[in-house]
Amino acid sequence: TRPPPPPPRARSGGCETNPNLSAGYATIQTKPYAEIYWGDRKLGETPLPRYQLPAGCIRIKAVSLDKKFTREVQIKIEPNEVSIYRFNLDQGG
Repeated sequence: TRPPPPPPRARSGGCETNPNLSAGYATIQTKPYAEIYWGDRKLGETPLPRYQLPAGCIRIKAVSLDKKFTREVQIKIEPNEVSIYRFNLDQGG
């Protein structure tokens, strides 16, 4: 068996992708509906089905369509898997 790959280097907040792993997918649902951003890149509007992202830790920002709520969350993308995230923009945590 091969040893597991080393963990990604820690960055600000310890959130970083791992380019040595295969990409994964995220399905994101929010209440209310929102635009989803990864950095400056708009990924689309929720519900966002099966969007391909690099494996590792990703910080995304959700902005409600009426611009009343904004929330940043950290999500983990597993290689070759679909991760499903649901959250309310008007609630913390």
